[in-house]
Amino acid sequence: MNFRFELKPLANQKVLTTKIDQIKRKFLLFFFPFYPLKLFKSISMITLFAVFLAIRLGMSFLNVRLPGFGLSLSFAWLPLMVLSWYFGPVIGLFAGALMDTLAWALKPSTWFWLYAIQEPIVGLIAGLLGSIATLRKSATKTYWDLIIVQFVILVFGFITIYVLLTLLNEGSVQYDAKNKKIAPLFSAISRNDPEIGDEWLYIFKYLAIAFISAFVLFIEIFLLSYYINAKKKKKPSNNLIVTIYTALLCILSTMIFSFALGSYTAVKFLEFLGRKPTNYLRYGINYYLLPRVIKESIKTPIYILILSSVLITFEYVFINVKKISQLKWSKIDHFNENNWFSKRKNKQKTSL
Repeated sequence: MNFRFELKPLANQKVLTTKIDQIKRKFLLFFFPFYPLKLFKSISMITLFAVFLAIRLGMSFLNVRLPGFGLSLSFAWLPLMVLSWYFGPVIGLFAGALMDTLAWALKPSTWFWLYAIQEPIVGLIAGLLGSIATLRKSATKTYWDLIIVQFVILVFGFITIYVLLTLLNEGSVQYDAKNKKIAPLFSAISRNDPEIGDEWLYIFKYLAIAFISAFVLFIEIFLLSYYINAKKKKKPSNNLIVTIYTALLCILSTMIFSFALGSYTAVKFLEFLGRKPTNYLRYGINYYLLPRVIKESIKTPIYILILSSVLITFEYVFINVKKISQLKWSKIDHFNENNWFSKRKNKQKTSL
């Protein structure tokens, strides 16, 4: 059911007669799915928001540390993705910032902006993809969605490799105030590590390219296999659309924050703390990346299946919340209208 973009007016609204009005309403519903309802004026919506906020804060304490590489396995972003998917990109952006701030307050640590922006961006992306998926739920030719999503994944795979190996690892030479050359970020680490030579750097580069390419290929095959299997079992196109765009959400968040920015952020964070990263095997972009690719190759398919299952299962909750809130809102507004008319009549009688 395409509940987000229904154009059935509420009892107190004028019927949308022109295409311009319909386009405006769809535009507002794209960014604010519960329009004309407001988040902080609906008890049902506030309750739902608070539940997902509490789950997110609770899950921040549930993570599995992977020894040796400073990595952890966590699904803490899952509640944010579900919330943003249904509440839209604007509230998703706000929810991401709020969740990150509260999680940081519960587990105090050094605040760093490259870590702080991650959850708001995830909320924004989840909200946008949720709106797109809702628009496409009634589509019969779902293979176009699969083709487009796989193309986007492929493009982001190339962009990730380019960012890692060209912009970050090699970088452009910059100059300080005294006109002295400043070595690129990760090249500087390798130069400070006497055990790492140029031949090792080339090996790490090729390994990084191979691992990321293998990850993209693996995800493409997984998504295609799931789609073919779902078609054979004649699963509803509604569920297929949700799974396809959920896969895009999980993969984009992985490639942006875990691959492209993960190692860069780690080094910049050390510089922010005033520490000099000198161990290339620990902080160098290529070696640092490889364990992450292996971890995400296992985690991402599981994440996709869990998230899509949650979105499909609990969609009726959001539909009911919207219906209940709309009913209350229309009753209150109708009461206000009647009250206004009665006051006006009394005023006219008094004047007579």
